[in-house]
Amino acid sequence: MGRGLAWNVTGTGATSAALQPRLLFILLDSQHLRALFMGPGGETTMRDPLLVPARTAVLSMDIQTAIVSIYCKDRPDLVERAAGVLQEARRLGMTVIHVRVGFRPKLPEVGSRNPLFAGIKNSPQHQAIFEGPAGEIHPGLAPQPDDITVVKHRVSALAGTDLEMILRANDIDTLVLFGIATSGVVLSTLLEACDADYRLIVIEDCCADLDAALHSCLIEKLFPRRATVLSADEFLGALSSIGPAARSERRL
Repeated sequence: MGRGLAWNVTGTGATSAALQPRLLFILLDSQHLRALFMGPGGETTMRDPLLVPARTAVLSMDIQTAIVSIYCKDRPDLVERAAGVLQEARRLGMTVIHVRVGFRPKLPEVGSRNPLFAGIKNSPQHQAIFEGPAGEIHPGLAPQPDDITVVKHRVSALAGTDLEMILRANDIDTLVLFGIATSGVVLSTLLEACDADYRLIVIEDCCADLDAALHSCLIEKLFPRRATVLSADEFLGALSSIGPAARSERRL
């Protein structure tokens, strides 16, 4: 089944304002992207932009050193792919936000009524996953000076954090999501952000889950109902034609 995303962003060029090149694509699948993205002579179509880099945030979620070692044994290139997405996002002036799990000593953020996190609070072994170097963002995705890092204490990146305040303060209306696990932070954040009316994109091959069947079900059936689901190559292939002029474009 095809996947659709209408996307139009101001590009660069010496043409008049009426003919200024813009990125416009409707992604049906990887084969149809190029045909719809460019006209027969390589020209693009001009419309009002639906996605603006300056109003887009890329959320790299829970890609911490210990978590990667547990979840990515079958996806050793996930971190490299994710790094490519973040690099291109920074080039275009998108906001890059790293989300990580972290707790104060003795986990005062966790109560007994939350079975998932109570299990962590009662297990020094599980707590070690989020402490010290093991709990830091994976070195392959090390935050850069202009990146933002949000520490969370629940599954969703939005629950109990200042992420929503950061998004509002920066006029963000579009979120690009990926992380570990697909059935954890990605699912929870996607559902909450969808209900908050954010435009959502999920980078499918920058997500991982220990349950392969559940991962596939979410990526193929649930996520496309609430977001545009792309591979890293599809996302980067589309972004590669956006020029520096798009960085300051603010219109919807």
